[in-house]
Amino acid sequence: MKNELEKQNNTPTIGLVIPLLFEANLGYLCSEIWLAFCTRNQQYDRLMSRDKLSYKQANNRINSQLSIENKKKMADNIIDNSDNIYLSYQQIDRLL
Repeated sequence: MKNELEKQNNTPTIGLVIPLLFEANLGYLCSEIWLAFCTRNQQYDRLMSRDKLSYKQANNRINSQLSIENKKKMADNIIDNSDNIYLSYQQIDRLL
């Protein structure tokens, strides 16, 4: 990833999607950190639907990560992704 970023040295803005950014200690790669979050129940629903996990498996995965509240404290900008996707897009547009 570092090599690819170095190739984009002259690009003014690069967006990285790194779900476990904080857990992997990759924040140093970013000049600004945006966090998209949803409710815990939505996390369960989305994980179970997307990855075909049981509730227990989803719970284990969520509990192995930093809490959303801790991540919010470390983020520069926060996007509420718990409602309609178009509302998330509007928040992103405002931030850009």
